Amino acid sequence: MRSTAAPRTNEETGKWGNILGLRIPKSFAAEAAFEAGSTVNIAIEGDSLVIRPVRRPRYSLDDLLG
Repeated sequence: MRSTAAPRTNEETGKWGNILGLRIPKSFAAEAAFEAGSTVNIAIEGDSLVIRPVRRPRYSLDDLLG
């Protein structure tokens, strides 16, 4: 269940080759249902970097056969 308070933390970015990386604290990852290998959408909204999980649709057998 999601909490009503907005958790916050300050983290440092790291450089891996030509990529800037960000470590996501375990509690934040759990709250957002992220895990290693998760696909995410990254966007700039105003002056914020927004990272959202990409949820793949789940289909039933009836959906696939219908």
